[in-house]
Amino acid sequence: MRNIIRLICLVPAAAMMPCLIVGCSSVKAPQSAAAPWAPPAAETNQPVCRQAPRAVPAGPASLAELVLAALSNSPTTVQAWQAARAAEAARRQATSQYYPSLEVSGQASEQKSDATGQDIRTTSYGPAANLTWLLLDAGGRGGRIESAEQELVAANFNYNRAWQDLLRDVASAYYALYSAQASVQAARDNVEATDKTYQAARQKEAAGLATRLDVLTARSDYEESLSSLESAKGAALNARGSLAVAVGLPADTELQIAPPSGEPPTRLTQESVRALVDSALGLRPDVAARRANLNAKLAEVQSANSGLWPSLSVGAQAGKTWNSYDLDSIEDNDSYTYMGYLALKWQIFDGFLTVAKKRKAQAEAEAARAALMASELAASSDVWSSYQDFQTAIQKYAFSKAYLESSKESYDLALEGYDAGLKSILDLLNAQSKLSSARNQMIQNEKDLYMALVKLAHAAGRITVQDVK
Repeated sequence: MRNIIRLICLVPAAAMMPCLIVGCSSVKAPQSAAAPWAPPAAETNQPVCRQAPRAVPAGPASLAELVLAALSNSPTTVQAWQAARAAEAARRQATSQYYPSLEVSGQASEQKSDATGQDIRTTSYGPAANLTWLLLDAGGRGGRIESAEQELVAANFNYNRAWQDLLRDVASAYYALYSAQASVQAARDNVEATDKTYQAARQKEAAGLATRLDVLTARSDYEESLSSLESAKGAALNARGSLAVAVGLPADTELQIAPPSGEPPTRLTQESVRALVDSALGLRPDVAARRANLNAKLAEVQSANSGLWPSLSVGAQAGKTWNSYDLDSIEDNDSYTYMGYLALKWQIFDGFLTVAKKRKAQAEAEAARAALMASELAASSDVWSSYQDFQTAIQKYAFSKAYLESSKESYDLALEGYDAGLKSILDLLNAQSKLSSARNQMIQNEKDLYMALVKLAHAAGRITVQDVK
């Protein structure tokens, strides 16, 4: 009976052993394809991985202030920085191959024997040290170190490009918000103009000088302008959220921006497109990172090729062992071991493993070379299109200024003519529509001009914190 009770008690304990070994888990796959997975509470109550922002602009912030805040808050640059630090640690790991390796160990054992007809218990213990130092390996060690060095260079260039990407994103979001706010003001001006037209039509109707159709037409334009105003407000809120995220802040942060100082730039550097392309190939960090990656792959070819040749290393070993016996007739003793050696190792055949490694490294190097050529072509295309976009934006901005001035004059004359009975309501509404279109076109072309300049600076690899200041 006792054995049965013991067996019953041992069964649950045995059943718990797998849980103790691999850990108990309550996560299961979805029960069917017809219902979503219901995550357990432990998965839905995870802490939010978001730190408090370290820099929040106070009051209307300039573009320079927003950029400085973004550099303190954005996780994008932190991610690239940590990648560069990891590459630096990998380089240090690689350079450790130039130093000797010293290993210290200790051992203890107990042995029992009866070879002499008596039980003898022997206790042995002692330390040991092993020193190895690779002297020559046909360039394999140097290739691995050079590869790690170039990977660090590539990571550093990628970090610089992350900076430039952040500056571009913040500047683009800033000008997008500035343009959206200008669109809100233009929509308000349009509401005021359509309301003025609507009130004028009502007054003329009361005086018997306008029809009911004129009033309804003016009213429909007024209500349409109210709808456009709400759309502009929504677009401005979205633009503000995009700028907050670009600065590294939550999207609901209520940012206020100061308008750009001065007129938009309408003159380009005297450099030709060819000079800008050549400059971009030398300045753009992403192209330089590709170049460093190619150098790393070429170094890996050198490292793989070293496996075809012998390596030479030196080493030394030393140790001491104390032996203790439980018989008085046998005296305790100790022993020393010393050894130095020079080792030449040459793997004659490994199933063509080394040859395959070399071919793989060569193929990866050629792929990296092609990637570098592709990045250079992409950079030249980026500079060319950005240059042309900026030239086009300059012309469109100049034309939109003239269009806005003429539209204002046309609207004022149409309003005076309508009040004097010389123009119809359709003439006034047409002039009003053109004025609204001219305002929106002016805002859009000004935004395009700023955006084109930011894009050109980014494409040429010249965008810096000083530029946005």
